[in-house]
This record gives sequence, C-alpha cells and structure tokens, in this order.
Amino acid sequence: MEKKIIYHTAGMPKNLVSLDRLVNSGFSTVELDFTSTIDGKFVWEHDILPTSILSSKTKSIRERLSLEDVLDINRHRSKLMLDIKYVPRHILYSKDFEKLLEHLNSYDEMQIQSLDLGFLSKLADKKYKNIEPGLILNVITRGCINELGIPRIPDIGFMAISNELWEEKDGIYIVKCNEKYPDVKKYAWTWDRRIEDEERIQNFLDKGADGIITSSPKLVKSVLLKKD
Repeated sequence: MEKKIIYHTAGMPKNLVSLDRLVNSGFSTVELDFTSTIDGKFVWEHDILPTSILSSKTKSIRERLSLEDVLDINRHRSKLMLDIKYVPRHILYSKDFEKLLEHLNSYDEMQIQSLDLGFLSKLADKKYKNIEPGLILNVITRGCINELGIPRIPDIGFMAISNELWEEKDGIYIVKCNEKYPDVKKYAWTWDRRIEDEERIQNFLDKGADGIITSSPKLVKSVLLKKD
C-alpha cells in the first residue's frame, strides 16, 4: 500500500505568502493548525494561547488568517488535514459551528485531527461522512484514558502518533495499538523537525506506519524510494 505523506507546517509563518506557497507546492496533503477564539472564530495558529482567551474582534486576531480565508485561498488545490487544537464547549454545539462542519464536509477527503475528545466524538457523527477524524497521540495524552492512552471513540479513521511512542521499548506501543485497533490507520510524526532524520523515518516505515506527517517531505520521499 502506498504510504501517505502529509506536509506538517507547524513551524511555518502563518501568513499569505506561506499559504500561497503551500497550496501551489504540489503536496498531496497539507496539515494546518487551527485554534478557536472564545467566540468561535478559527484562526491559523499552532499555539492555543492567546487565541483561546481573545475574541475575533481583537486586533491581533483579526490580522491572522481565518479558516474561511484558508479554504477560500486553497480552493481545493491541496487536500487538507486540519489540526483543530481547541474548541470551546459553548461553541461545539452552536449553529455556526454546525454550518462550518457542513462546509468542511463538502470537501473531498477532508481529514481533521485533534486532541479534543469532545470534538472528535462530534465528528464521528455519520452526517459528516466526508470528514475523516483522527486522534493525536503523544506522551502527554497516553495513559489518560486507558492502558494505551487511546479512548474508545467510534469511527475514527486514523491516529497521529508521535515519534516517542513509535520508539518506546522498540515499538511495543505500536504493536499494542495494531492489536487493539487493527482497522485504524497509524500515521507517524516527529514533534521537532531537527530530530527528523532518515533513520527515524525508516523506523516508522519498518513498524508499519501508513503515513508520515513530516516537515521534511523530500527526506521522506527519498527514504521511500530507497525502500522500494
């Protein structure tokens, strides 16, 4: 099976120049981070603060690119994986948020990943059949729910699992994940591009990663070519 490569953009400046370069780059899938203001405006931002304590009317927030801006500029040129960092509880069930999800559902192969369990449970609703929800797993989230740190959320399509968990005790965590959730795709990612190297990528592939979320797509492609 062909391995999926998702271009991870966490360290990239969140501006029009970067976005234009991304959507015209030819990457099959681009991952973008979003978090919500207290009044439900989603902006392209990796860090939850300060957006989670400010409204969309705040000057610094207005200057950021919104999710609507990104979708309009992308115009379906790149497939998107949205990393939704934070959804306030009072926004999660609002009519405006329902409309946003319906709009995202109009995209083909839209993937959305999150640490937010309430949000992921909502995405598991069958009416959002074109959205594939995924759970982010790292050393912070593991063990919070059960022995694997993986909640029993119905119908998630993938798990985005950080490098520490792939490497822990020679991959025993991944073995257990595959035993418990054999039908869920497992994507591997490193939290810091400075530690992303050929050996680490090869380790992900050897342990059966279905895809790589990477800040170094050329590196991943070269490893895949060698593997073939």
